[in-house]
Amino acid sequence: MADAATTDQDWHGTIRIQALDRRALYAIATNHGGLFSATEVKAAKSEVASIAARASRTANPRGTDAAAAAKATITVLDGAGPEEKASLDWAQKRAAAQVQYQSLAKERHQGRAALSVETGDPVVNHFVKAWGELEKSKADAQDPASVRIEDMPSWSKGVSLWKSLQESQTKVLGRL
Repeated sequence: MADAATTDQDWHGTIRIQALDRRALYAIATNHGGLFSATEVKAAKSEVASIAARASRTANPRGTDAAAAAKATITVLDGAGPEEKASLDWAQKRAAAQVQYQSLAKERHQGRAALSVETGDPVVNHFVKAWGELEKSKADAQDPASVRIEDMPSWSKGVSLWKSLQESQTKVLGRL
């Protein structure tokens, strides 16, 4: 298979990284177990990003429906495996995509409700709420550029909840 001399081109041509399933790509992209080279990690991260980009382009081929592209991104994120969905990065990306879709759909279809894209994930819900807090804080701030999402109360709650869930999962696995 791959070795230290495997290039990006090899990954996409010979090895056909695009044929790997999402869980395998995530394992490589996060270097699960420390088994993968920097080239392998880079190629897997690139392929994961390409999946979302292809879905967005397919949903919005003319570039005239950004809400459809955002919805496609949500669909890709929701198709992730359980390991990826347990990551803080996934929760943050999923919340940002949800907020983006809801905003774009509201603009495009004024007076009509956007499709529900809520996930029910409590960490994502905190992050979504933080985006609302960010908009309010920017509107009230003298220097809106200095207001950061990471400073919002619900963002901190989301990160704390995620850490708590990770700790409890580690304890459960430790007992097995």
